[in-house]
Amino acid sequence: MREKLLEELASVSARVEVDVVLEDLAFLDAEAAWWPSDVRRHVLADGLYRRRFFDSLDACRAMADLWIRLKAYFGLSHPYFVRLLIHELKHYGEAKTVSSPARVG
Repeated sequence: MREKLLEELASVSARVEVDVVLEDLAFLDAEAAWWPSDVRRHVLADGLYRRRFFDSLDACRAMADLWIRLKAYFGLSHPYFVRLLIHELKHYGEAKTVSSPARVG
């Protein structure tokens, strides 16, 4: 599950760096945490959409869904933990680059 979530996060295509998206979601979610989960998802997606982080509302919804899964799996209860996830994502990307076979072409 961890590998799948990191892979999905690494493939996010946003107008800003993914760490900006994650940090913003942490603060948005702190405000929306008490709402029912279906409303919370819409609040998070709307926040991303208003910030123009993604090209479409569907992409914002997908990121909100990913955030909810990331938060549950990694226990992202505080923005500090989000920074740790960002650090882990960078190491994941570096390790993936190093382990990828070189293309000869």
